[in-house]
Amino acid sequence: MTAPRVPTFATVALVLFAAPSGAQAFAAPSFARPTWTSAQSFTTVTGVRELSSGSVLVADFSEPMVHLLAPGGQSAKQIGRKGSGPREYLTPLRLIALPNDSTLLIDRDADRYLIIAPNGDIVATTPFPEQMRLAGQYIRGADQGGRLYFQMRYIAPEPTAPSTTGILRWDRRSVRFDSLGFVKMPSATPIGGKLANGASYQGMRIMPYTPADAWTVAPDGRIAMIRVAPYRVDWLATGRPPVVGGAIPYSPVPVTDADRKANEPKGPPFTLVYAEVKPPFSNDAVVLDDRARLWIGRSFTRGAKTRDWDVVDSQGKLLKTINLAADKWIMAVTARFVYVLWRDQDDVEWLQAYAR
Repeated sequence: MTAPRVPTFATVALVLFAAPSGAQAFAAPSFARPTWTSAQSFTTVTGVRELSSGSVLVADFSEPMVHLLAPGGQSAKQIGRKGSGPREYLTPLRLIALPNDSTLLIDRDADRYLIIAPNGDIVATTPFPEQMRLAGQYIRGADQGGRLYFQMRYIAPEPTAPSTTGILRWDRRSVRFDSLGFVKMPSATPIGGKLANGASYQGMRIMPYTPADAWTVAPDGRIAMIRVAPYRVDWLATGRPPVVGGAIPYSPVPVTDADRKANEPKGPPFTLVYAEVKPPFSNDAVVLDDRARLWIGRSFTRGAKTRDWDVVDSQGKLLKTINLAADKWIMAVTARFVYVLWRDQDDVEWLQAYAR
């Protein structure tokens, strides 16, 4: 299964967890058969959020629609509707877990957010502040106090400039913004040429498979940085030394003509500049579970039947590598279930729950 098709650097809702102490025991769930598969089908799922009742919120970007699945996934009701008014949304993107079982829904194109109560009612519709203009879509999660963590909108700089963007924390109650650090973004490649009218153009472009770090935030405010060189997981906390994980071994995956064809359907010839190998992981396949473990989807060969997912603990230690069918994508991991998006041969998406 290829990545969810709309947002780059997509993530899913975080879940609250109890901070672990000492070594973590990990038992991999069985993916032989799901506990349930949703009766409702989807087009482009970009967010999954389990509530304490066992109900599940699902954001479908393309429809656009937000569903509340009953426990067991066999019935669903629509939450809100398409539109620009109160309790409406244009492009439902991410579902962010907030305290008291409430949920923040990011409406990307409207540059605002909606608050969903535990019963599924939309109780607030609020524009993002001017300081977050066009950056709301890059919210990664919230801490136990409800503060939101996001990265600034990234505009590719000149080749000699640092390819980084800031990580910030926003307290909605005090309207305070705190700068927490920087994340490495993809380096850009200069491009240029002539238009059909003969005019020349120059610019910068991020080429396919350009490596970049990824990050997410735990409910206690620690930031997990997933590094590409070397592939490892670091944990950062204000006022404490960073926890630097060990390098995770992996075999580089070559970029093939099938990958180039997917980006440039009219090729060959191919006009973009491609890396020789893919980054070690997919930047939009990073999921934090209820025990502060990261589930990271590795890059894989296009057309392969399976792909690997690494499970890494809060000390940066690799606990397990799980092999999963390539038409399945891990969206959320809770104490109850691993929620997997399955895309069938007709490109229709279904949510599956596998018991922990």
